[in-house]
Amino acid sequence: MLSKILVVDDEPDLQSLICQKFRKQIIQKEFKFLFVHNGIEALEALKNETDIDLMLTDINMPKMDGITLLTKLSEKPNQTIKTVIISAYGDLKTIRKAMNLGAFDFLTKPLDLHDLEITLSKTLKSVQQEKEARKQKKLAEKAHEELLKQQTLRKSEKRFRALIENSVDLIMILNPDGKIIYSSPSAQRFLDYFNHKNLNISIFNIIHANDRQLIKHILQKTVNNPAEKQYVNELEIINKRQELQIFEAVFTNLILDDNITGIVVNCHNITERKIAEEKLIYDAFHDS
Repeated sequence: MLSKILVVDDEPDLQSLICQKFRKQIIQKEFKFLFVHNGIEALEALKNETDIDLMLTDINMPKMDGITLLTKLSEKPNQTIKTVIISAYGDLKTIRKAMNLGAFDFLTKPLDLHDLEITLSKTLKSVQQEKEARKQKKLAEKAHEELLKQQTLRKSEKRFRALIENSVDLIMILNPDGKIIYSSPSAQRFLDYFNHKNLNISIFNIIHANDRQLIKHILQKTVNNPAEKQYVNELEIINKRQELQIFEAVFTNLILDDNITGIVVNCHNITERKIAEEKLIYDAFHDS
């Protein structure tokens, strides 16, 4: 795995020393070094190279020193880069200040290249561990979000199922030819005709002969005009005991909906209302 390291130092010989020391890692594409000369150039490099893993920076530099650079980085809340500082031997006050600003480790001058190799290896190991931890956290968050979605979906499905199973309306799903591929449990209560879980019947088997031509026309219209709902004010359905039931019906084309794949027919039973209306009309004309 390639690790990108930004070196911030104004010493002209440091670049050649580092490239020579880590020549093998560079050739094998384990390390990629970027070199700049001061804090201002470092901030620009970090802006352009968002995947830098580690920054090795001197403290005393022109234009912007290492402490100011660390201060600028500490003001960026999403900055996760690991920093190793290079300080003069015995300058504990500066080292402490740098560590308080978020530096991960430090090296002292004159720079020991073997010590540098050990420090880079240790720091990059910590970088990879944090990357893996962030990756696992994201996976866990994604899994949690998916779990919440599934729970919400199951809750919604249960609510919908409860509404359908306890609805006083009759809900059917038909194929374009009129075969019933689903019917709500209320079908058993209203029609006493077929088991809603074991369907092998056409809507034309349960509607009155007078309505069959109309329903053929409505089905054709629903298929040809999927964006338009089709309404039937009075649909006469005969139950198994040959009793007439009258429904208001709405036909909706959801053939292209993968969850439905059919024409939804929502039927509201108006039998009692029609009987009451007819009684009122009868009474109006036969008032003693």
